[in-house]
Amino acid sequence: MMNQPSIEEATARIVQLGERFSSVSRVYFRSRSGPGSRCGWSGAGEGSVTVVSGADNSQRFFENGHFCLDVEGAPPVAFSNVFCWKPCGDHVALSHERRGGDVWLFDLIAAPEGDSADLISREAHLCVEDRYQACLTFVDAGFDLEWIIDGPKKEEYLHYRYR
Repeated sequence: MMNQPSIEEATARIVQLGERFSSVSRVYFRSRSGPGSRCGWSGAGEGSVTVVSGADNSQRFFENGHFCLDVEGAPPVAFSNVFCWKPCGDHVALSHERRGGDVWLFDLIAAPEGDSADLISREAHLCVEDRYQACLTFVDAGFDLEWIIDGPKKEEYLHYRYR
């Protein structure tokens, strides 16, 4: 059984993530739909990230770029996202801003000692019956965020690389 990190170690990981936000300027991602997916969005994308600090210590990632489906001859599709990362003591709350609202995704907490990730979702976010979970890993030039979405409508794996 893996041990939970100390409060000091958990806090250090949250601080380390916060220190990396200002250096992020690019996003690269790969999505893979499983056989149970009704979405079929397997492909890859990349784009720019503009990071804007909020008065509440939040960091908003304004992402813009292009996504290409893994389908021969499929044209690139433009994308834009706004993700809000907000350090909150023992966790970082991640939300997605869209359609004039703020959709909470999950809280990232320090992963147990021995886990390959640095931060993991505290619990799955339930959207109707689909479950969203994530893990975040620090790398030399930024961080990776891996999502797993499973349920009756979705079976997706997303790997975001922030650099």
